[in-house]
Amino acid sequence: MVHLLSFSYPTGATNYSLRAEVYIDDGESVFPELEAQRAAIEATCDLALRWEPIENARASRVAAYLDPVDPADRESWPAYRHWAIETLGELRRVFAEPIRNLS
Repeated sequence: MVHLLSFSYPTGATNYSLRAEVYIDDGESVFPELEAQRAAIEATCDLALRWEPIENARASRVAAYLDPVDPADRESWPAYRHWAIETLGELRRVFAEPIRNLS
């Protein structure tokens, strides 16, 4: 599992989002185990998390989004950077123990 940051423009979206995520490469086996702890994880987290099994892939993710964003707006980059640092830190804090305790 890794923590990632990316700009995303999902199908059907009208704007870019900035996504911070816990990417779960073996989502088929690990994602259900983490999702079973969803209530406890979300109770200790200050983020609105989206639990996203990725269709037709073995990977899954748990992500937080900043909407809308404009990657070309250089004046907003400091705010995006601040959000990214805070959000990735929160994801790391909240998921460290559940990930360590996976069977």
